[in-house]
Amino acid sequence: MKFSHFSRVLGLLLCLSVCLFSCRAKAQGDDRLEPKKLQVVCTLFASYDFAKTILGDSAEVYNLIPDGANPHSYEPSPFDIARIYQADMLIYTHDSIEPWVAKLKSSLPGSLRVVEAGHGVSGLAACDDKAHSHAEDHGDEHSHGDDNHEADASSDPHIWTSLDIAADMLKAIAEACVLLRPEEQGLYQERLNHYVHELKDIEAEAREAFAPYSKGELYFAGHYPLSRFTKSFGIEVKSVFPSLNAESEPSAMQIAQFYTELAKYKNPVIFFDCQVDTKILHVLNEGQNSELLGLHALHVQSREDTKAQLSYTDLVRSNIAAIAHGLAAQEKKL
Repeated sequence: MKFSHFSRVLGLLLCLSVCLFSCRAKAQGDDRLEPKKLQVVCTLFASYDFAKTILGDSAEVYNLIPDGANPHSYEPSPFDIARIYQADMLIYTHDSIEPWVAKLKSSLPGSLRVVEAGHGVSGLAACDDKAHSHAEDHGDEHSHGDDNHEADASSDPHIWTSLDIAADMLKAIAEACVLLRPEEQGLYQERLNHYVHELKDIEAEAREAFAPYSKGELYFAGHYPLSRFTKSFGIEVKSVFPSLNAESEPSAMQIAQFYTELAKYKNPVIFFDCQVDTKILHVLNEGQNSELLGLHALHVQSREDTKAQLSYTDLVRSNIAAIAHGLAAQEKKL
């Protein structure tokens, strides 16, 4: 988003915020006996699910990114910014992942609690620079037949796909919720403990599911978003894209190499991001008779996900099942 646009709309938004606050205060005054529900805005589905689980019915939680939208091209609308101004809490992931939040911070009201759920995660500060420099510095190598690369988990911005980091994000969100509603500390802590325990159960399930395929190869047609998740299970990931930079594109040589890799299997399996349109998927599948399996990057829901009321843990388990099935289905040619 071009932040010069902010300067053109912030004045209008401030006026709008005053009007909205007046209307909201009047509505709350009509029902003083009931505690006000907290207004919480999230910039990511994972954080939305975490906050909704911790807060329960004591809050109205909103996810800014619409169902089915491409998270890589999301830009906050004036309405989104107005909603943030009226919220009690804004939960975002990290300054390097949502830089527009950092641009907005100085103008946010002092009453708004801003939570950087991924604060302190290593590797993110230089993530974008590393992705760009990798594509630029090695562009010639790629075009001359460099092997397809496994995503570098240490700089993967999809931090919420790591179960350990997800638990840390949950704890950060729960702590912020307690500061807003200290009288609910016991309940929030109980919900936090239950969620963290479920994440540990899921990790055990994944280890059991992946154990027979610890040397397996996962072929991904796109920018692989789950490297922080699969790294700890010893699964080798091969992506046709040269880096995590969403703007990078594979060379013709890389596509040919990836196609050749798939050809060594009788029944190759190609994974893809089910929330991103991957045109190259059809190129790679031509003549291969591959099985195509979608993986969920967990930053935005599809309309079908929302209709089925799928949670973060539901989608993680779905990813585990898809990966285990794909690795089991592949059989190399003799």
